[in-house]
Amino acid sequence: MSVWPAHLENQVLKNVAAAETRLASADRVRSLIARYPETSPAQNAEILKFLKHARYVEMQLLATDESLRRQVEIFLKAHKRQLRYSAGDVITIAALVLAFFAFCWLLWQTMGSA
Repeated sequence: MSVWPAHLENQVLKNVAAAETRLASADRVRSLIARYPETSPAQNAEILKFLKHARYVEMQLLATDESLRRQVEIFLKAHKRQLRYSAGDVITIAALVLAFFAFCWLLWQTMGSA
């Protein structure tokens, strides 16, 4: 019998499973980068996917690994175009910023007229 309610225990188990998956993925990417540039295009795509979706801490651990530093720099230089923000990303961010400022302006107008 668990001391936690069932829904919390399920959430904890899901979080642990997700963390283990991310750790396995990070280890796989480390091994691929260690072999770069002798990696296949599919393996390069796997590295790119990881780099685009990795958490900040995972990226920093990869970037500060002295044994991989040179390969990471080479990989990033060779694939910088694929790691850029897309036009859709830029438009989405600009729309969100614009919506935020419009909301603030409307709030300011309603507060001023009250």
